[in-house]
Amino acid sequence: MAKGSDPTAKKIGAQVWLANNFLSDARLLHSCGSRNAVNQLFYAVEAALIAVMTAEGVHVGAQHRHQLAAILDDMPDENPLKADFRKVEGLTSYATTYRYATPGGNVPRAPKRDDVDGWLDTATSIIGIVTRHFGVDVTPDEFNAVTTITAPPR
Repeated sequence: MAKGSDPTAKKIGAQVWLANNFLSDARLLHSCGSRNAVNQLFYAVEAALIAVMTAEGVHVGAQHRHQLAAILDDMPDENPLKADFRKVEGLTSYATTYRYATPGGNVPRAPKRDDVDGWLDTATSIIGIVTRHFGVDVTPDEFNAVTTITAPPR
């Protein structure tokens, strides 16, 4: 990481790197049938969304409460990724409600494998577009990646 780098470039780079790593973890967990794949998939999408929103000049913070729909409501309509992100906004419920037992002690059912397959495909496409747009090196040893592109996708 370059000393004195633009904080926006650093944040975008870090979020893109995280998105790719969470996505890799989601794929690995899904391949062995783990219900926790969906949690990692949510984190991947959220990280990519934060990178894009940062480029849009929108701070993702406490007001969004890790709700993908609430974050997307603040995304400008001219962003070409908005419709694709909307396809995976339902991951929010699996990343929150479904990771805890119910008050009665029941474990909520995991999402259907086919649903996770679809979300993985959509997330892979989104994260690929975001990674290429910002030109971030997402190899494991580049965890302090910085982008040189801070403009949002158009």
